[in-house]
Amino acid sequence: MKSNSLALALASSHIGLLVASRLLGTWLLCAIFATNILAQSDVYFAEQLWTGVGPSIQNAAIVVENGKIVQVGSRNEMRLPSNSRSHELGASTIIPGLVVVESFLVASGNEERNITPENRALDGFDFFGDYQSLLEGGITTIQLTADKTRLMPGQGAVVKLSGENAKTRTLSPSESLSVYLNNSGRNPATIYEPPVGAVSVDRPLEPTRPQIGASLIESIAGLRLLMQSLEGVNQSSDLRLLALSELTKAKKPFRITAETAAEIRAASNFVAQFDIPWILANPKFLDLKDAELDGKDPRLKGVILDPGIKPGTITNLPLAADNATKPMNAWDQARQWIDAGLIDKLAVRASSDQELPELLFLAKAFQRSGLSIDQVLQMLTHNPAHIMGVSDRVGTLKAGADADFVVLSGKPFVDGTTVNATYIDGQSVYEQPKSTSSLVLSASKVYSPNGILSNASVSMVNGRIQGVGSNVSAPANAIRRNFPNATIVPGFIDAGSELGLGSPLTESIPLETKLGAILADDDDAIQFARKGGLTTALMSSSRLPSPVVAFKLSDRPRMVKDPVGIRFELTGNIANAESGLKRTLAAAKQYDDAWKKYEASFAEYQTKLKEYEVAKKKYDADVKAAELKKAEEAKKAEEAKKAEALKKGEDPSKPTPEGSNTPKPADPPKTNPPQPEPKPEPPKPDSPRPDVPKTDPPKPAADKPVGSTTSGEKSTADKPTAPASKVSEQPAAPAIKEPEKPKEPEKPKPNASLDVYRELFANRIVAIVNVDDERAIEAVIRVFREEYKVPTIVAGDIVVSLQASALSKHGIQALLGPNLIAKDRSTNESMDKVNLPVSTALESVLFSFQSKATTGSQQLPNAIAYSVYKGLGRNDALAGLTSSPASMFKIDSIGSISVGKDADLVVLSGDPLDLATEVLAVVIDGVMVYEKKLESQ
Repeated sequence: MKSNSLALALASSHIGLLVASRLLGTWLLCAIFATNILAQSDVYFAEQLWTGVGPSIQNAAIVVENGKIVQVGSRNEMRLPSNSRSHELGASTIIPGLVVVESFLVASGNEERNITPENRALDGFDFFGDYQSLLEGGITTIQLTADKTRLMPGQGAVVKLSGENAKTRTLSPSESLSVYLNNSGRNPATIYEPPVGAVSVDRPLEPTRPQIGASLIESIAGLRLLMQSLEGVNQSSDLRLLALSELTKAKKPFRITAETAAEIRAASNFVAQFDIPWILANPKFLDLKDAELDGKDPRLKGVILDPGIKPGTITNLPLAADNATKPMNAWDQARQWIDAGLIDKLAVRASSDQELPELLFLAKAFQRSGLSIDQVLQMLTHNPAHIMGVSDRVGTLKAGADADFVVLSGKPFVDGTTVNATYIDGQSVYEQPKSTSSLVLSASKVYSPNGILSNASVSMVNGRIQGVGSNVSAPANAIRRNFPNATIVPGFIDAGSELGLGSPLTESIPLETKLGAILADDDDAIQFARKGGLTTALMSSSRLPSPVVAFKLSDRPRMVKDPVGIRFELTGNIANAESGLKRTLAAAKQYDDAWKKYEASFAEYQTKLKEYEVAKKKYDADVKAAELKKAEEAKKAEEAKKAEALKKGEDPSKPTPEGSNTPKPADPPKTNPPQPEPKPEPPKPDSPRPDVPKTDPPKPAADKPVGSTTSGEKSTADKPTAPASKVSEQPAAPAIKEPEKPKEPEKPKPNASLDVYRELFANRIVAIVNVDDERAIEAVIRVFREEYKVPTIVAGDIVVSLQASALSKHGIQALLGPNLIAKDRSTNESMDKVNLPVSTALESVLFSFQSKATTGSQQLPNAIAYSVYKGLGRNDALAGLTSSPASMFKIDSIGSISVGKDADLVVLSGDPLDLATEVLAVVIDGVMVYEKKLESQ
């Protein structure tokens, strides 16, 4: 029974061990798996990398794992982890995160005491503050100073601007003790210390008393007294003395701001007397050659230099007397220290916290004295970290250091270089928002209309070329790409392709059809063609005649000009083809003439209509003026009537007697009784009486018979009449004649199928004629050039070469391809090969190229490269693929790298149209649509 129990126990134990071992194995596998996940690395590749000390590394890589740097070096020499994630940064530069050697980003208090060594700047720092502007400037680590208006304001600290928590972000809680011997610390307030206990006659209130530090002598004397008072300091001593004692025992450096020669000398003597490590800040009058300062003294940890520049602002500086010592430029001081072999002790600061985001720009001033990029960069990264005792973690890109680094768009301190990204502990804390509308490409060569530019850039904004040259303007957030040893040329144009619809267009298309409206967004051949550098293509139906459209090979094809021309053909029976073409053109010309006549008549009508509108406006104004004048005269007559009635004493409001509108006549004068007169002899006809003036007989009133008179009114014949010479006659006003409105001409009946010919006859589009026989070219000359005089392009192979002289004479251009090398059947049986572009160029015929293909359009540059290899001039070949088709097809927005043109570019690895040259990148309308991937990808 016992044995069975023992066996059972042993079996149970064995099973338990087996289960435990399996569980342990499973746990170990999980742990290993979890470790592998946690240990996943990130690898960043860049064109160059500065570690912070020494020269840059070209074609560099940096491996980051769990917030630490694992490897740094050339990507070709490093063994990269198999489970790493790759980050291609292109033509960028990686540098260490910038380390600010002095700042005042702490909450200011109301401290009145001039000496407070117990104060810690760290206690006033807001770890949750917004430091985005500093991160945008590439700053990752920053020093904190308590105040700069006291003699000894307190202890500085070193912190990171981002991280998991305050503890991990704090690199040094007590980095140094600040001392200000310059003017900023020489205005201490008076202080009042109330007595302890009751106030009495024997213990009255004491007045406020001044503090030490009102002058340089007093400041140094007070500091010496403090240091001498540290002997015998214990826990019960004064808080300030206790803090100062702890700092000196810990060998914390004194950060002494001393600007003038006297201040620097006083500081140097003070630290030497008490054997204090120190940092010299902002020495404006320090000439290392003449100063009583030993730069190699190990107590001197570093020198902080301020270039004294405020970015983008102008300030007035005080004028010094002629015999006064002039301050020394910070960059000249740096040159002296470097010449003395003391570069490790130099660091750069900004004049104020507002300038901190522009620290890279400010540091560029040190290149005035000949400092290299490496030396200036060291003064911003490694040196400040070394001076503050935190170089084991920040300031240098080395294995074991924190993964704090900055990605620049180009080389440091180069105009236009910006911060693309900032990383702290391997985490991205800032990424520049890239502008989708701005792009800058740089290369060793740029083909421009003014020639080949060396080491130039092309700036593109909103799809247009904004600048071309060695120094171009661009928005700060523009995407910048540098292609060293590369060549930038205009985008290539395929003047006759089958791209755009996903398959060749073989249907008969009405000439009024807008092919741009049916372009396909999913034509995969377009992406394939872009890899050959093509940015624009022309497309038509193979059933002719057909409209031709020009469009961009962007992700969504964009129409450039629709139509750009009409494609015809003169093939087969040339006589019949010519006769049919002439009938079509004659009908189109008649239609065009009718419209031109209408347009001329309509223009004349428009002119007359404007004249009519002016005349009508004047007529309306005259009629209105006449009406106003008549009303005014009636008003004046009425007023005169009232005035006359008032003058006679009558009531002007009383109406006149009915039937009479005339005033009552005056009483007739009294006369002698009439005497009989002798009967006069009747006068002879037409002989007036000498004693009676001649007058016209009075006209009878309309409402009474001639000779009748109204009661109380004398007959007109009885009234005396005035002499004829005294009668005034008013001329009658001329009649106002209304102008006649012109008649609008009758518009011809529109015909959409013939409208496109009007564009051709107006020379706004071109005629492209396919030919395969020399007689066809003669017909082209007769019909298109001699009779209708329209811009003409012939498309063909050997016949174009054979008739190049005739084409040149009549101003006809050529469209070559897809075969650029053809056999001349007219020479001999061997049929020599002819380089068509060469023979065409030799006759000064402007030409362009066509592929007549879909995916095969990518090979068009290679076909042209063979013609170049066989003698075609490289400039002629490039023009035939860029500027010539733009000119031939009257598309002014493309074809050259000029300001204002469409931003269509191709980046090549070498000379254009060389078979050894590859396409590195393609830009269409300012957007990079293709970029050759690196071999490592």
